[in-house]
Amino acid sequence: MMNELKSSQIAPAVRAVHLGWALASVVATFAGAAVVGIACGLLGGGGTWVTFGITIGGAVFGLGTLWYGFSQRLGWSWRDAGFVSSAHSLWHLLWWIPVTILGCGAATGAINVLLRNEPAGNNLSDGLKISPAATFVAVLSTALVIPLVEEIAFRRVLLDWLQNSMPTWAAALTTIAVFAVAHGIPAVMLYIAFFGTCLVLARLWFKTLTAPLCIHIANNAVVAFTTLGGLSG
Repeated sequence: MMNELKSSQIAPAVRAVHLGWALASVVATFAGAAVVGIACGLLGGGGTWVTFGITIGGAVFGLGTLWYGFSQRLGWSWRDAGFVSSAHSLWHLLWWIPVTILGCGAATGAINVLLRNEPAGNNLSDGLKISPAATFVAVLSTALVIPLVEEIAFRRVLLDWLQNSMPTWAAALTTIAVFAVAHGIPAVMLYIAFFGTCLVLARLWFKTLTAPLCIHIANNAVVAFTTLGGLSG
């Protein structure tokens, strides 16, 4: 009984530490993007280097903080991070991914037309004009590293933390809202809100972080390669 009591008392504090490191990784992503972006702009002397620095800085600082906090300090394994066996076959992602990307894009476009908003530009495009090597690194950071940081921070730590104090539907809506606001750019927040909804639903239905991570990677890869294709056209 005493051990169980102590465990119940420690659990909220442990969850708070998890949330703290998740917040730190998100803050580090933005801070790294700002610091490295400014540094690259000063050293490179052009807007293309600023965008490249933002992409790389955000990925390195965000992933570094995530790795240090959860792997080195807390001793998390991949399983602890949410990469467990799926409750449903991951083959469902073959239809879930295109439905998510096309559906979110269509819904965002329709609302922008109704509200007469200008579509958001792609701030990755400048970073892809430097060199083939810079293109590869920028795409890798955008399509793989950033999604990993965001999925662990938002769909693993934040969502699970909120579910301990409120109903799942409320935790889901809060996570979606925080994820959208965290991106900070009003022009893209609408799409992020729709996209975040699909990611949360995937996390809850598949019951593994693998599903939303795959969706997130696919979405960011499509954005990156669409930009690359537009530049080469």
